[in-house]
Amino acid sequence: MGTRAIGGVAVTALAAFALAGCSVFGAGHGAAPGPHPHDPHAHGPHAHGPHASANPSQPAAGTTTAPDTTVDEHEPASLPRGTVVAETDVTSPSGDTCAHVRVVSDGDGTFTAELSGFRTTVSQPMSLEFRPSVAHQGDGYDLASIGLVQWGAGGQPPTVDDLSEAGNDPSFLRSVVLIPLNTDAEAAANTIPSWANHVLAAAPLTWHVPSPYPGFHIGTIAAAVPYAYGTIVRDATGKPVQYFVAHGDRAVTVAKRLGITLAQLRWLNPQSGFHERDWLDEGDLLNLDPNGRSEAVSPSQG
Repeated sequence: MGTRAIGGVAVTALAAFALAGCSVFGAGHGAAPGPHPHDPHAHGPHAHGPHASANPSQPAAGTTTAPDTTVDEHEPASLPRGTVVAETDVTSPSGDTCAHVRVVSDGDGTFTAELSGFRTTVSQPMSLEFRPSVAHQGDGYDLASIGLVQWGAGGQPPTVDDLSEAGNDPSFLRSVVLIPLNTDAEAAANTIPSWANHVLAAAPLTWHVPSPYPGFHIGTIAAAVPYAYGTIVRDATGKPVQYFVAHGDRAVTVAKRLGITLAQLRWLNPQSGFHERDWLDEGDLLNLDPNGRSEAVSPSQG
């Protein structure tokens, strides 16, 4: 975790309304690609971990099979607009820095954070962000954080923060933090305080949002097929916990092989890089365990 220089403070442009004080409350188609010639899958299964399952047989060379493009989303119903699903005070150990945060449903399967009551004695620009990790005072960067907003020294944060990136179940986010940032002048003079860019205040998040897929589990997994050649990684009990992406794998086909919908695969991997596309990145590990959603990060971060 290094110290970064902030080149200007980017303040998110959001609608503003009056702030309240901190409360006492604790969110192309074509020939099917076979395994790459330099891919370990090209010569059979490549187990990652002691319980990785074998890679089933693959079509003969030259076989042309169109990818499965059937999408059966089964998207869950959205919570009513305005439903509060998390609420907390983010307060420093000294009590000198505080902000009240609550997360509410937008009514369309996304969520917004409402920020109020910010006060501090720290004369620095400030940042608020949501993290999938449990944060503590003094922590540095978390590249998987979302909902980042920043504001200048002596200013106030925006009153709302877009959390649509968290999808229809933000419960993988485990904490919200306040971080004092360095100023441009400190960066130019190389006098950045040692505590700048580190967590000053952190609060755990308790979610009151029903799982969109209650009782979810991976059942029977089909044999490998074109566009879903990857390896299933299992834990000591034989439970599938990860999917090791092979060359040419596509999200729709992988989901079908796993016996789940594409929406469910995305839910299992809330910060994955394939939410806006079908193709997957060779070598990535996809999460298959509902309890592992907080640890499932985007390929560029993992």
